[in-house]
Amino acid sequence: MAFRFGEGKRLSREYLRGELKALGKMSYAILGALVLFIFPSRDGGRVLEWRTAVNIPWGIVLLFGGGFALAHSFGVAGVSKWIGSSFAGLGVLPVPLLIILTSTLMTFLTEFTSNTATATLMLPILGAAAVGMRIDPRLIMIPATISDSCAFMLPVATPSNAIIFGSGQVRVKDMFRAGFFMNLMGIVVVLLVSYLIMIPAMGIDVASFPAWAQGMH
Repeated sequence: MAFRFGEGKRLSREYLRGELKALGKMSYAILGALVLFIFPSRDGGRVLEWRTAVNIPWGIVLLFGGGFALAHSFGVAGVSKWIGSSFAGLGVLPVPLLIILTSTLMTFLTEFTSNTATATLMLPILGAAAVGMRIDPRLIMIPATISDSCAFMLPVATPSNAIIFGSGQVRVKDMFRAGFFMNLMGIVVVLLVSYLIMIPAMGIDVASFPAWAQGMH
């Protein structure tokens, strides 16, 4: 009997471990939330109760998570690599125009996916494209990084957008209308910052390809 109990306990533990492993990183978030429902609070209830949980803006959580999923699908489907390869033939363009194109791409692509996921996917591709164009990778990677947080049209673009939309005081069409012009202003600001601050501060020579970037692929 004791053997059966011990064997059953071991099998249950292995089954639970296998299920958590199948869930991956999501399991840590799920377990953390469950713990909040179990631990008691000072007022005699629980740290997190259902009446509080139902008031969480789940729509924003799902919308933001959908941005990560969409960005991941871009990578799986090859859309991100296609965008990066399209840049390889633009090496003949002047650097200011390359910065504008990069900033425009990142700004409006981020409107539909999470800015963190967009940066994770696109920056390595833009770096490889810069090497293919024989220009300093910093000339497009740094403006791309800044532009990644200059999307103001849709809630999913950045966490700050999601927080503002979650307040219920701003409609999507209001964000879209005002955010479009702010996006355009952001592109101009990124260009000015790149030329007036980034290039002089980092000592970037726009006319040469740095030796340290030779090994980047």
